[in-house]
Amino acid sequence: MPRKMLEVDFSQCLVNAGKIGPAELIERLQAMPPEEWQPALAQELDETELDVEPIHAAVQMVARAAGGDYGQELALYGDYMCSFLHACREYLEVPCVVSTAPVTLENQLQGVTYTVSQQITGDVSLVGSIMAQEPVFLALASAYSHLQITEADSEIAVDSVQEFVNVYTGLFGRELAARQQEVELELPRSGVNVAPDGSHQLVLRIFSGLGVFDVILAIDEFF
Repeated sequence: MPRKMLEVDFSQCLVNAGKIGPAELIERLQAMPPEEWQPALAQELDETELDVEPIHAAVQMVARAAGGDYGQELALYGDYMCSFLHACREYLEVPCVVSTAPVTLENQLQGVTYTVSQQITGDVSLVGSIMAQEPVFLALASAYSHLQITEADSEIAVDSVQEFVNVYTGLFGRELAARQQEVELELPRSGVNVAPDGSHQLVLRIFSGLGVFDVILAIDEFF
């Protein structure tokens, strides 16, 4: 959750309100210096469209559209996604936003995909993962490592994305600890062409300056 008003995600507010599509939004933001993103987007919102928890709202919108059986875990998924998007902007230095449209058989990622996941256990049970096609997986690995990585199945590519996942999951774990929830992080896992099948699974499509990829959330390990 945003700790103060300055942390409100105006880009997500615009997407949630339907004022701009996620692909167009990312294209616009990439043409601006990062320090101009929030002020520029804030000017396009009126008071009725301002939401202090727009990422939670986006998660709820996708869950409703997906028609799955979701309950209290959606609030946890929203908290997780807040940490995830913050980490993308902080460590990968790219704009990113959650699409409010569900991922279906018709628009799922095609071809070879690479997946990295990490499980949180203890007072909270949650698995979060990144699934991306090869070019985007390489872009994620290169952006985090600050290296030019050209082979998605190489050890350095997988290690880089696993380290990124471990970093933002660790940050989320500290947030949970601050709420007096004791958790442990399992070691990250990776796979190729994974078919996720977790309990209360929710797939979120992320548009970013590195390309389109999915974040998959569930309450137990799914591969």
